[in-house]
Parts: sequence; C-alpha cells; structure tokens
Amino acid sequence: MAALRTIEEVASESDLLLRSKPGVWRYNEESPHIEAFVYDLATDSDDGVGTVDGYRIAQDWTVSSDLHLWNEADAMDGDVVRYVEALIRELRACEVVFDFAPSLASIQRTTLVRHVEVTGKIPTAELMRSAVACVAMIDAPTIMLVDPWPMAEERRSPQGKLHGRTNIPRLLELGFTRMVGSRFLWAWNSELDESLMEGYAYEKLVAAKRNGSLDGILNAPIADEIYGILPAGVAQIVDVPEPDDLTDE
Repeated sequence: MAALRTIEEVASESDLLLRSKPGVWRYNEESPHIEAFVYDLATDSDDGVGTVDGYRIAQDWTVSSDLHLWNEADAMDGDVVRYVEALIRELRACEVVFDFAPSLASIQRTTLVRHVEVTGKIPTAELMRSAVACVAMIDAPTIMLVDPWPMAEERRSPQGKLHGRTNIPRLLELGFTRMVGSRFLWAWNSELDESLMEGYAYEKLVAAKRNGSLDGILNAPIADEIYGILPAGVAQIVDVPEPDDLTDE
C-alpha cells in the first residue's frame, strides 16, 4: 500500500505557513491542464524558512490519453515532462503486473513536487516532509509525485546524493513509495488505494523489473509514441527526455 497517510497530523505539527506567489492560480491557455506553483514557506517565528515548487495537473475530461498530457508537459518545460513520463511509465508497469491500473489521463488531480529549498534553520529532510504534507493538504491530490533529489548537477554530487537519500525515509513515513522506473517517489489517496490500486505491491514490481517483464515499458522512449522512432541524434536536437534521465541519481 502507498496511500498518503498522517498528512494532516504532520502538516499541523509543522506550523508551516504557505504563501503563494502572484499568479500561482492564473489560467494559461497554452497549458490548460498543467500549472506551475511556488510557495514561500514561513513559520510564526520565522518569515522565511524556504520555498516549495512544483506542478499541478487537473483533468477536465478533455484529455483523451496520457500522451496528450506528455505533449503538453513537453511544451511547458524539461522538468515537468520528466515527472509526467515517470508517472506514465509507472502506471503502465502497474497495469502489466497487476492486470489493472488507472492511466494518468483518468486521474482527476495530480500534484508534482519539484523542489524544496531551505533558507532557514530547519533541516532539509524535515522541511521537505512538512512542506509536502502541507501541499497535500491544500491540493488533496489523487496521485502525488515528489522529487527528493537536489536540482541539476548538485544531485549527482556526493553531497547531493546524501541529501536525497536523507529525504527519502522521511517521505516514506508519509506513505510514499519508491518508483521502479525512476528515482522519484509517489503515493495516492485512500479512494484509489481501495479501488484501482488495491492490489499494488512494490515487491512484485521490482521482481517484474528484474526478470525483464517491464523492459519495453521502462526503456522505450515515450517520445517515439509522439514523434515516431527518431534517427540517432535527433532526440537530442528536439530535447526529448531519455529513460536514463529518470533513473540517474
């Protein structure tokens, strides 16, 4: 089970205040189903302890397939398309292993937490745990993905890897689980846990990955489903994400 739990308790105990940036709720015709968000983080005793940012995906039932969302994310920026691709792969893997799973296009509310930046004295792992819980309380997402790793090249440094590995256990406490197809974490609400994701077991996904049953899903570029199979080098020219971008720490 990977249902979100203890969210309300953690958010309440954190005493965090989330202050939205101007335009955070503004509708964008170029990206009608995906919007970016940024919140300043504060407490009663400290006006600036950090920031949390990410993306929201909202289904208005005009999305015909998960490729529709991938295409919209790809047009938006390189980070969100990697998160959308990771969720598409993971849900497809679940469908193979457990015979039935939702598609990303059928999920009403999806929240993607991209980064938590610490500017105060609260330890990174503690602030990330609290910020993620607060965002979950605000959004009440059906599915939530969190990127626990530092941004850009920092995540590949020894210090960056240690920071990411420190963040993961605190997020697992909230009900998140690892993804077999990427370096991110994900979870879902109790309603989905009791219906389409009732048979989920991370160990079965890992076993299927090890025996090669998921190779086609986890290794084939989703961009090929949009653009067709591209000649060597063209993928880099059009800047589509490669599977390794999802799994590298």
